[in-house]
Amino acid sequence: LLVNILLLICLSSTLLTGQGEHPSHIAETGILPRTLLQSKVNNFISQLYANQPVRLQIEWFNRIEKWNIGVEVDSVVSRYRQPRLPRGHTVITLEAYRRGKVVRRLNCSVNVRVFARTPVLTENVPMGQPIPPQAITWQEREITRLNGEPLEENMDWRSFTTRRNLYKGTILTKNMLMPPQIVQRGKTVTLLYRVPFINIKIKAKAMQNGARGDVIWFLNPDNRKRLKGRVLNENLAEVVP
Repeated sequence: LLVNILLLICLSSTLLTGQGEHPSHIAETGILPRTLLQSKVNNFISQLYANQPVRLQIEWFNRIEKWNIGVEVDSVVSRYRQPRLPRGHTVITLEAYRRGKVVRRLNCSVNVRVFARTPVLTENVPMGQPIPPQAITWQEREITRLNGEPLEENMDWRSFTTRRNLYKGTILTKNMLMPPQIVQRGKTVTLLYRVPFINIKIKAKAMQNGARGDVIWFLNPDNRKRLKGRVLNENLAEVVP
């Protein structure tokens, strides 16, 4: 069974719990039919996706026709015990409660396929080059097993360069791009020591290229000592341990 669901996603904890349900026939018979099993699990997965539009296809591996709990229950709760959003093979646990205690558990195996609007290259781009705006088209693609987070449409990526050779048809992710290198190797910048009650500034020469936030090596020309610093802007870095 494939279920296409449009939803929005937000993960708040490593243990996610769906609200319990208490249909009258479950209380009377202790049986949850397949249609309700699928509806409960599909709805729970939908709730895990809260703030970014995607389309899901949920494929069921379980062939169970019904869940015979065996006793009257007060509620049935869905749980997902992973620190990330469900993608690919996923196990959702249903717990049946009676008088505040779990009396039965059922693991439901599903394949969660995730589709989203993503940036796709229309031409090859060599390593270290900016990506021309005309080289990107936006398409819905499957991102279930995508390594990295796709670029967002409102992200200004024009000043970024590629970390490696990229090829036509590639889905662009943030880890494929480098921010602009605002400090070049050989440039002299101010290096800031932050110590209690006083800041000390010296001039040092960059031994590597660096973007804002990068930690690179600097050389103190007075004593030839190497220092590690975090780039703050094109003229300033601070010493880090």
